[in-house]
Amino acid sequence: PTLRVPHPATWYRRFVLDPLVEIAADVVHPVKQKTIAELRNRLLPRPLTIAVPGFDTTFLDEIRERFDPGSIATASPESATFVFGLGGHAGPADEQRVSYVDLAHLADDSERQRESVIDVLTAALG
Repeated sequence: PTLRVPHPATWYRRFVLDPLVEIAADVVHPVKQKTIAELRNRLLPRPLTIAVPGFDTTFLDEIRERFDPGSIATASPESATFVFGLGGHAGPADEQRVSYVDLAHLADDSERQRESVIDVLTAALG
């Protein structure tokens, strides 16, 4: 009863998108409304751009230290590859916006929020 197809994290997981693009590149993701190829291709350019409104700047430093130099950069929520939101929406972002990662369900646990951001970035970088 809890199975969700496609898995909610399919759209940013390179280990899923890379092989899927070989067999179903033109299939449209039902929530993000982008093809599998479009979802995968937006994860290829480096640096991968992120916006983390609501997180302190020390967390941005932690992210930069955790990943290879040049692999991650910050951007505005309007132009970032990923926008990590802490409370439902970050400006114009919503569930169908390809870049939005909603962390509101972790509102009371800042450590899990940070871990989730790291997990998403790790999966997206491939």
